[in-house]
Amino acid sequence: MVNSLSIDSKLNKSYTVIDLTILKDISQGDIRFEKEITEKFLILINEHIVDLKHHLNLGHIDKLKATAHYALSTIYVMGLNKLLERPLKMIEHQSLSQNELAIILRKVEDIMKMAKADATKFLKTII
Repeated sequence: MVNSLSIDSKLNKSYTVIDLTILKDISQGDIRFEKEITEKFLILINEHIVDLKHHLNLGHIDKLKATAHYALSTIYVMGLNKLLERPLKMIEHQSLSQNELAIILRKVEDIMKMAKADATKFLKTII
């Protein structure tokens, strides 16, 4: 058990923003499952970035809020809740100006792009 924690700790330090603890706990060592979830994460995170920007640019605030809510379920598996839960919930629940939303969204997008790079790096280690 100690060796497993040590390996997981080293693994997480090699990534900029993702934390694989939850994925590793859920997978219980099933590499195929980890690969499948990571591939799905990469697809969904891409869609979230595109949709969030699209809805903000068109002023579709209700759709922006719904997308932020949907993104919450995607981020947890890669341990991004510490970085993204608060800003996504701000988008979802607070009445913010277009400018405030744009500022928050830029930060969210930056983190999501780093997460994509990390997840791609992780995927290469398990293929």
